[in-house]
Amino acid sequence: MRQGSVLILVTWVVVVLSLVMTTFLRESLVEARVSSYRQDSLVLRQAAESSLERVIGYLSTNETTGEDGRPLWLNDPDSFQDVAIGNVEVSIYYRDLETGELRYGLSDEASRIHLFSADESMLGALPLDALSDETDRIVDGILDWVDEDSNPRPDGAENEEYALLSPPQEPRNGLPETLSELLLVPGVTPLVFYGEDINRNARLDANESDGEDRWPADNGDSELDPGLIDYLTVYSYEKNVDSDGVKRLDINQASEEDFYSRLGSKIGSRKVNRILQVRRSVNFTSIGQLLDVPGFSSGDFKKIVDIVTVQSETFIPGRINVVTAPPEVLAVLPGMTEELVEELVEVRSSGEDGVDLSTIGWVLSVVGKQRFQLIAERMTTRSSQYRIHVVARFKADDSGRRPPGMVRLRVVLDMAGTKPRFLQYQDWTHRGPVFPLEEESYSVR
Repeated sequence: MRQGSVLILVTWVVVVLSLVMTTFLRESLVEARVSSYRQDSLVLRQAAESSLERVIGYLSTNETTGEDGRPLWLNDPDSFQDVAIGNVEVSIYYRDLETGELRYGLSDEASRIHLFSADESMLGALPLDALSDETDRIVDGILDWVDEDSNPRPDGAENEEYALLSPPQEPRNGLPETLSELLLVPGVTPLVFYGEDINRNARLDANESDGEDRWPADNGDSELDPGLIDYLTVYSYEKNVDSDGVKRLDINQASEEDFYSRLGSKIGSRKVNRILQVRRSVNFTSIGQLLDVPGFSSGDFKKIVDIVTVQSETFIPGRINVVTAPPEVLAVLPGMTEELVEELVEVRSSGEDGVDLSTIGWVLSVVGKQRFQLIAERMTTRSSQYRIHVVARFKADDSGRRPPGMVRLRVVLDMAGTKPRFLQYQDWTHRGPVFPLEEESYSVR
């Protein structure tokens, strides 16, 4: 009897010890995997952040304009596709709104509409009808969010409506710190804000083109409709200097001596004198008004367009880069027609000899004097703030499969100041893979 009891007791002890050991081994295995995942994530993140430093070096030291006059950084696979950093490959990508194609390069903030300069006509011209039937509410709501008063527009919202939210909010009544603030505006749903590419991987996934069958809801038309995040910005500005970095000549305030020294060699002293004569009776509000100076030709204007200004500020916000902006953004400029937008895109893409894309002078030849004068102060051909989408993955093995792991970053880089700085830094890893899952196998960190 006693021996039987001892045997049962020993058996129970063995069972308990086995369970304890099994649990310990399982927890140790989980802990080891977690530690490995953390280490992998750290390696991927370091590689992704290292690529940002490489971008700064690229923009600082390289010739960034191609033979056709367009920026090389718009599409440079050699510099931005699967760049090896240790055992990691990093790609920097975006979706080209003009072609709908995936590009390996940088997207500039100046190719978008700055909320600083946006008005009802510009926002109302954006193609949002495919995403919402409340475009009037969206436009008025955004303008009410940005303007400084508390008077709601007909379809807008001010303090009273935002106070009903849970938790209560207040409109910014100023320029948003980030675009994502617009998600608080009535009518600006995630679909309207992000477009149908809700996970921002530059392509239309199956669940983004199936109507309301799966999240997110979409229109199911098999076409990727962009959202506000693709068309708007709060970051773009340019330094008020010429291509040599010299402060531009303020044609309202500069001395006659400065006029002759800066412009005389470009257009001759006689035409400089004519500008000065007009200035005595006219306060220029746009450099386009120089085209009204007697005897002053479009050729003369193109010679000095990058040197002159009517702005006294050191930095000018909100100008649209007419070399990089997609057709939908060019179309919001005053006086623009569909035919003119098509011609602008064709001219800047042709790479024809004699077309100088380094200044806005080339636009004059396309749109004519009157339309040019309407938009001269809204245009630029420079970019200094860049939207950068980074994805870091481990290199594929001999079979073509990648080890698990991925990190995605989205940052806005400002190169206009004395030192580069990041205006926005977001971890987008949670949004999932960028490239088709059938091409590679990895899990999200």
